[in-house]
Amino acid sequence: MRTRTATLKVWAALLLAVMAAAVAGALLVDGTAKPAHAGAFPGKNGHIAFDSYRDGKSDIYSMNPDGTNQTNLSFSVGNISPSYSASGKKIAFASSRDGNAEVYTMNANATLQTRLTTNPASDSSPSYSPDGKKIAFESSRPDGQATIDYEIYSMNANGTGVKQLTSDPTDDRYPEWSPNGKKIAFVSARKGGEQVWVMNADGTHQHQLTSLGQNSVPSWSPSGKKIVFASSRDGNWEIYSLNSDGSNQTNLTKNSAYDSNPCYSPNGKMLAFQSLRDGFNSEIYTMTSSGDQQTNRTNNAGTNNAAYDDRPSWQPLH
Repeated sequence: MRTRTATLKVWAALLLAVMAAAVAGALLVDGTAKPAHAGAFPGKNGHIAFDSYRDGKSDIYSMNPDGTNQTNLSFSVGNISPSYSASGKKIAFASSRDGNAEVYTMNANATLQTRLTTNPASDSSPSYSPDGKKIAFESSRPDGQATIDYEIYSMNANGTGVKQLTSDPTDDRYPEWSPNGKKIAFVSARKGGEQVWVMNADGTHQHQLTSLGQNSVPSWSPSGKKIVFASSRDGNWEIYSLNSDGSNQTNLTKNSAYDSNPCYSPNGKMLAFQSLRDGFNSEIYTMTSSGDQQTNRTNNAGTNNAAYDDRPSWQPLH
């Protein structure tokens, strides 16, 4: 009996050790546990970051999902395109505060604002990889082609190891990393119109998902099964969704105004997006992932009725 009891204790100790090692191995680079498996929701809904021109210059703001507590995070000039890391602790964004559009990062509480790129070209639209180790972005830097256009690049999260992922005479823009880190969605004009494309994270296997109208700014669902994007295919810019294989393309907003720049909430149940349905001022709206309950969250006229709130990104909480 003593021998059997001792054996059970040994097995229990080994099981605890294995579980502890698994948890430790599931940590992101900034110390936050990542999803238990590819496609798992990364967490609860946190703040929504967005860029706004309400103070006469473009800054990064954050707010609660219901629109309360709108707070300036950047306090500078020319700050756009915020993107939360999967941990929710960092924000990547573009800024022209030093005279040229470059990629920056900061903590979610606005501290430690750091410039990552130092290229005379325009660098913008950053997107964190799910493990927090890399950032994809668009850049107009010369790459040896006859014409200068935007291409998709990736780099380490500290700005080193810049690698060009696309190379086409037309623009490739708006990269967005898939939740499992294996793919990047982007927009390309290489087939005679801006369409949603997907490629492997190393730039291989680039293939087209949409073929109608003009399309912009794709965003993956937390499960990785869907992508939302903006499209003008019906004569007006609306928010659409599609399955990650390109099937089941569906209009979600069905509004006569301009709707664009959608992103999923971390739990996958909601979407944030930009809309001009309240006159000439752009506002941030939310709706369910099926398109219901479309609600204005910013309601800010700003300077000379031109707040222009744009490019929302939803923070995951763990």
